[in-house]
Parts: sequence; structure tokens; C-alpha cells
Amino acid sequence: MMSVSKQNSFLMEISGIGSSVSKHLYVICENPCSLQKVVVVPMQTARGIYDTTTEIDPKTTTHKFLKHKSYMAYYEAQVIGISDIESLISDGKAIKKDNFDNNTFLKIKKGIVKSDETPDEVITCYEHMLENTCCTNPVP
Repeated sequence: MMSVSKQNSFLMEISGIGSSVSKHLYVICENPCSLQKVVVVPMQTARGIYDTTTEIDPKTTTHKFLKHKSYMAYYEAQVIGISDIESLISDGKAIKKDNFDNNTFLKIKKGIVKSDETPDEVITCYEHMLENTCCTNPVP
């Protein structure tokens, strides 16, 4: 199977808020913890009102997939298992894309705790991952 690590991005189709299913570019924000879970944050095209914590202009990043000004949708950040990502890849619902350049990736990571929109349980798990531990009560 393909290895999944921080800075990777995948075009994935996963259930979001309210059980809606859509395909977005998701960023893996930290290496997997010992429970083989990662924090993923989707990127969306900037339109109308949106969380401006981390805006990304395609002119300022080396990521080839981006064509329009986008933002990180921290309200849809999730903790998911590596096995779930591998299943999505096998089912054709996830496609590996370029890694993000270091500057853009650091902005994305900082936004996890900076954004008021990030779910508390995602922040908790992310902070544990930074300490090389896993959540005692991981998100399923």
C-alpha cells in the first residue's frame, strides 16, 4: 500500500458535515500516530463568506492542482485512519496529488489551532500527535 505522511495531499471523496459527500483536496497534517490515525483538512475554492484563517493563492504555492484562490475548511477537519485512506484509494475515491511546499504546509498546520472553526476533538488529537502520543479517546 501507499505510505501516507504529513504534507501529502489527496483528492478524496469522504463524508463531511451533515453526511454530505463531496470530493475535495485534503491535506495530511501530521504523520500517523501509533493508532494509525491522521488529521486531514479539506481545501475549498474561496467564494462568498469563508474562514480566512488560511487562504491559499495558487500564485504563492508550488502545488500544481490549485487553479483558484482557496481556503482551508477547518470546520470539516477530521481524524481518520490510514486504513480508511487506503480503502478510498483502492475504491478509486482518493487520488494522490502533489505534496505542499513547506511554507504553505506550515500555514495550513498553524491554522488548525488558530481557526475558531476547527472541531475541539480534532485540535486535541492534533496536539497529541505533535507530542508523539495519540488521543486517549480518538475520534472514530
